[in-house]
Amino acid sequence: MPTEVPTEVPTVTPEPLPEEEALPEEEQVPGVPSLEDIFPDKLLWTDDDNIETGTVYGTALQRNEAQVFTLAYATCPVASMTVGEGTQFTVVLEGGVRPLTMFKAQMYFQPFDETSGYIYSYTSKYLYDLDENNSVFTFTPNQACRWYVLFYAQDSEGNYIRVMSDAINAYEAESAEDPEAELTAAQKVQQIVSQYITSGMTDYQKALVLHDWLCENAYYYDDALADGASTSDYASQYWNSHHAEGVLLYGKGVCQSYSLAYQMLLTAVGIENVIVTGTSQSQGHEWNMLKIDGEWYFVDVTWDDHKDGTYGHNYFCVTTEILERDHSWNDNNSTEEDASGEDSGNMVPEAVSTDRTWLMSHSDFTFSTYEEMEEKVKALPEEIRLKRTAIYFYYTGEDALDSASL
Repeated sequence: MPTEVPTEVPTVTPEPLPEEEALPEEEQVPGVPSLEDIFPDKLLWTDDDNIETGTVYGTALQRNEAQVFTLAYATCPVASMTVGEGTQFTVVLEGGVRPLTMFKAQMYFQPFDETSGYIYSYTSKYLYDLDENNSVFTFTPNQACRWYVLFYAQDSEGNYIRVMSDAINAYEAESAEDPEAELTAAQKVQQIVSQYITSGMTDYQKALVLHDWLCENAYYYDDALADGASTSDYASQYWNSHHAEGVLLYGKGVCQSYSLAYQMLLTAVGIENVIVTGTSQSQGHEWNMLKIDGEWYFVDVTWDDHKDGTYGHNYFCVTTEILERDHSWNDNNSTEEDASGEDSGNMVPEAVSTDRTWLMSHSDFTFSTYEEMEEKVKALPEEIRLKRTAIYFYYTGEDALDSASL
């Protein structure tokens, strides 16, 4: 993910929205921001705002300061929506002191226009009251564009949390039937699924095949100008590289493009998943979580797709313990302070199972100490020790391993 939005991307200001009706007095909570503060009548994430620090609202809200909320994300059962057709969203929110005094969701939208940059808009028509025991609502998009769920909750002790979901596209129904229409990301997803996914595959096999398709058909791309793109083409290429269209339709993009594309592919084959936002290798980053056989795992397709044209599976179905060695993100188990008042991405579950971890299942052995490694190498069958060109192992120890001693 970029550390800043290029100044070359022009700002587009939508038509002013109609004034919203005042909220009933019973919906106002004394001592905390009102919904007018939470959903201000202004653009969200304009080009003048600092995206990395989340300075996007006129009022800075403390987010989950006491860490009482443990999970917070929204799910959708389809890879894309159709204009005029209802789609069911589920907001997953765990923790907090119940009952909740406020629990609402707001739909934001962004046009399919590369000049829109990081600008989002909303309308009061799509503001939903949620029930903490049944946090499901049905949304019917009225236009073809990119949609997001921003949800907000406050518990009975005044702790509050605000989270923006991942993007989901909405398309006109007739575009899928027009032979001259430009291919959409959703249509490309269906092509990939039809070609590579079979009915006999397990969810693990589906997730692996889709991971490998992205690695084989896309590469990391973050500088259109360096590739000789003209200034007029820069905005378009920048936009594509930060959305699913980048890797799906043009074969190149940054981590945001990889994660959004993988999300669409996983959703299309019925695998529950969510995007994770954080940092890795000292830069902003996005990757995925998926749920297989009741267990959550992390997958980072971007870092598995190597710049030399090869790819691996070091980040396929890994645990929290493994990933946090070189990634950091917003979760209740994080050691990083997360009470800065910034808007944040999903608060995701902990991944603890190694049942599907590729590194584990494809290693000749695992070890936690140098002495244990020596013993296991000696115990390997002769055909592995003497005839193989490489031995694959996985280190499970907590201390940094000195590779010079291997």
